[in-house]
Amino acid sequence: MKRQAGFSPILGIIVTSILGLTTMVAVDSYSDYTQRAVISTGLQLADDLKKEVSVYVASTGRFPRSNADIEMPDGEALADGGIRSLAVGSVPVDGTITVSFRSNGALSDGDTLNLVPSVVGNRVKWYCKSDIIITDLLPEGCRS
Repeated sequence: MKRQAGFSPILGIIVTSILGLTTMVAVDSYSDYTQRAVISTGLQLADDLKKEVSVYVASTGRFPRSNADIEMPDGEALADGGIRSLAVGSVPVDGTITVSFRSNGALSDGDTLNLVPSVVGNRVKWYCKSDIIITDLLPEGCRS
């Protein structure tokens, strides 16, 4: 009797199952990674606005209420990729920078991240607040 060489059907099923599970975990991790990258991009784009708001406060003694006050384009003009808009506004306080996101996986259309300013001594200090439900996607300072 000749012995048959090769893979058995059971071994093929086991290997396929392992590959499927590994792929599922990798895709989920990659999705979280891309969502964090979009949020990080929004915060990086907001850095320019934070500097302009700080300069405005230093020169006028008050916070701006709009992008126009700090001579920046409107919020949509500053947007990039998964970012819908970057705007200086007055909610909850004057000088608040609101980063609005486009629908992108775990992020819903209109999810926002607010950078709320306050003056501490002679410097502007920023606090992060967000309505993004999945807090694991947010940077450490925004998870409260």
